[in-house]
Amino acid sequence: AFLGGVNMDVQQGQVDTDGPTADSVTTSCGNSTSNSSFQVYANNVADPSGVDKVLFPTWTDYNGQDDLKWYQGTFDAANNRWNVNIDVSQHNNEYGIYKVHAYGYDTLGNKAFLGGVNVDVQQVNI
Repeated sequence: AFLGGVNMDVQQGQVDTDGPTADSVTTSCGNSTSNSSFQVYANNVADPSGVDKVLFPTWTDYNGQDDLKWYQGTFDAANNRWNVNIDVSQHNNEYGIYKVHAYGYDTLGNKAFLGGVNVDVQQVNI
């Protein structure tokens, strides 16, 4: 038996296959710090389908990526940026260059590299 049907008008639309973009990735301390932590920001992250999250993989030059940690950023709506606090104690209290990258993920699962920064951590004042 015929139960009925639905007429649909399907519009040819663009499918979002690209990950988010960002204006820049910056820090709270410029290129160096002697503090025990610093902030990293992914500024003006945007995507047509919406931004789901921003992850910040972080490691030190010392011993390569033995201390690699992936931090999930927090959205700061007032400044339209995602931020993360990098604590030196989470990286064996190592001095030297910290490499921090930012990856944006949209609501469809697309991922994109947003940028990165290097911060030279001097002897930490604890």
